[in-house]
Amino acid sequence: QKEKQAFHVTWVTHNARTSQRMIEYKVKKGETIWLDEELEMVVANELAAIITEDELNVLNWNVCGDHVHMLLVCDPDELANTVRKLKGRSAQRTKECLKVPREEVFHLWAQKFNRKPIEDEDGLANVFEYIQHNREKHNLPLNKELQLLVSEVCCSYEEAFLPEYTGGFDVVIGNPPYVKLETIKETSTALEKQGYDTFTKRGDLYAIFVEKGFDLLKPKGIYSYIMPNKWMQAGYGKPLREFFLTKELIQFIDFGDLQIFDGATTYPCIFVARNDIPKDEFDVAVLVAVGETDFNTNVQTNTETFTTKDFSGDTWVISSKRENKLLEKLNNVYVSLDEYVNGNANYGIKTGFTEGFIISEEEKNKLIEKDIKAKEIIKPVLRGRDIKKWIAKPIEKYLISTFPAFNLDINDYSSIKDHFLKYGKKRLEQSGEKGSRKKSSGKWFETQDSIDYWELFNKPKIMYQKFQVSPCFIYDEQGLYCNDSMWIIPTENKSLLGILNSKMGWWLITKYCTQIRGGCQLIWKYFGQIPIPELNGELDDHVVNIMELNNELQKITDSFSELLQSKFDIDKLSRKLESWHDLTFKEFLKELEKARKKARRDCNPLPIQEQAEWMEYFNQQKAKADDLKSQIAQTDSEIDAMVYDLYGLTEEEIRVVEEK
Repeated sequence: QKEKQAFHVTWVTHNARTSQRMIEYKVKKGETIWLDEELEMVVANELAAIITEDELNVLNWNVCGDHVHMLLVCDPDELANTVRKLKGRSAQRTKECLKVPREEVFHLWAQKFNRKPIEDEDGLANVFEYIQHNREKHNLPLNKELQLLVSEVCCSYEEAFLPEYTGGFDVVIGNPPYVKLETIKETSTALEKQGYDTFTKRGDLYAIFVEKGFDLLKPKGIYSYIMPNKWMQAGYGKPLREFFLTKELIQFIDFGDLQIFDGATTYPCIFVARNDIPKDEFDVAVLVAVGETDFNTNVQTNTETFTTKDFSGDTWVISSKRENKLLEKLNNVYVSLDEYVNGNANYGIKTGFTEGFIISEEEKNKLIEKDIKAKEIIKPVLRGRDIKKWIAKPIEKYLISTFPAFNLDINDYSSIKDHFLKYGKKRLEQSGEKGSRKKSSGKWFETQDSIDYWELFNKPKIMYQKFQVSPCFIYDEQGLYCNDSMWIIPTENKSLLGILNSKMGWWLITKYCTQIRGGCQLIWKYFGQIPIPELNGELDDHVVNIMELNNELQKITDSFSELLQSKFDIDKLSRKLESWHDLTFKEFLKELEKARKKARRDCNPLPIQEQAEWMEYFNQQKAKADDLKSQIAQTDSEIDAMVYDLYGLTEEEIRVVEEK
């Protein structure tokens, strides 16, 4: 049963009172916030709503220009949170009515509030009368609307002191919904007004469910959810990380790369907590995929105890203690990638309309044939799918680079203007209207962003996919552009490319970057944190060699593929035929016959003599490809070993990296 007690609670507007400390230290008093009758009702309506929603036992209350009086009956342990909510929501509602920008700090109430316990019925009656006539005391006019509202939500003495019991469940367990708040704007606005500590506009609904779950628990109740682990690193997860640290964490289980839901690629975690103050330590298990090992054994084998104080609102990198020790060592010795390149990393071109701005080689040639001037602003472009580790595919697409930074007159490029107009001017307009591109100050024929850094595309640079399932970085000196599925790091440092494409580089990426859909999302905010050792060209020769080997392999594979397509009139090769050098001749012949039948249903199987000729040629080319692949694998291994040396790793630390 709750130990209910009556309190006379008072809080004042910001700067409404001068404390003795301010007088002693001669602190200048700021401007006082005064609530006119309209704002008094804004505050009063919000207070009344909370009193009703939370079924608060309020015997009397009043709003009086620069302060609020309330006669509240509650458990002493609940008083602070109740007043915090009353002040917080009424301040938020007032801020909205005053149309104060969301990002601007607004203080309606002074930080502290006054509470005075009432010991007997005489004291209760005196406070009731004091609040009832407080407006008269301050020479404030009678506010009938306020009087009516106060009377509607107040309760009687008997109701206020009826026995109540501490609510809350012994256990809350579940799998909350995963919904981005940006996609449910009305709900998001309502949740923001309710004052959840875990709310952020770009956050996810599951974070709110975590906080709500704790609200439903009794003191010391047990809580457990299974949910995505993205909150550990994402910017929107900071309030949730801070919230968790106010509770007693018992156990945290991160599934890492282990997939547990059939038909869905997820990165879940499980946490167990108690609705109590934090303890010094909690258990962490990062699970690994090991044969038929059952869940409990996997958890027990991989559980380690971590110190709570080592965690903060900053990004949580959950790893084993051995991994954490190695990461800590690297961070103490080496600079971050962001520091190493002086923050010089940029995303690819955002056009806002790929179909119109990214064109084929055939379209490029037609535009230049019609108007030679078009050649000036048509650039070779890569998409994420066009690159793999070390090299890019031959250029297939081109970008019409009408960047706002160029300040072009589209009438000077007649063929390009005609090309754009075939899609309709409305489709290209940057008005934000339905059927057009998003709103910006750009002209209808310009790319979506200004691309002030366009010159960097013409300089030596590392290019990489924003989403990777394995290392995928290339080096470019040919002035290639890319779309926004890729990023660039302007640099002539080929050894940096060796770091990023190494086993060590990938291990660091998996530690710092958000895991999603079977790979990692290389958001610069996190990717830029990976530590980089001092580089003085140690890897340059090996990197140049492995790029040349990959180019040779690509020439052989492309030449063989082109022969297949032209010889048998095949428009597009299957994935298996594209990787013909990974097949046996028997497997190759089977795939070839499938492709031939798809191209021409009435075709007959290859004659034996022709099969024999193809087998000889296939084996010759496969031998060349296998030799190159062997050299590439050897060079890759040598680069990995050199990278370990550059980081100063011991044999034990190398095992930590390679076990992952």
